[in-house]
Amino acid sequence: MFCPKCGAEQSGTNKFCNKCGANLDIPRTHGRSESSLSGLGFEDMNPKNFVYVGIVLAIIAIFFFPYILGIISIILGYVAMKRGEDRLGKLTMIIGVLCTIIGLAAIYAASLRPTYYYYYL
Repeated sequence: MFCPKCGAEQSGTNKFCNKCGANLDIPRTHGRSESSLSGLGFEDMNPKNFVYVGIVLAIIAIFFFPYILGIISIILGYVAMKRGEDRLGKLTMIIGVLCTIIGLAAIYAASLRPTYYYYYL
């Protein structure tokens, strides 16, 4: 289990975070959760993992599938921001946007390259 405020790992019996003192005794809702990641095993995941994966996907988005990977990295930054990593989540979102724009600009630049095949006919 991780602290929702600072992301520090906690034992299952603590009621307060050992690092920042945040209340860990938050009642869990049963049934449909507000989180879109509910039920997928991401509830106890450290928010920094979302940041790391988001940044890696953003860098890959420069070269491959900038629409898809860029949007996923922005979403992962948002999830990390909502889970307590405000600064790193915002940074991941900004990196995701910039890498998506660079990837799209590269696709556009490649489409402008002239083809000279008709000169050899």
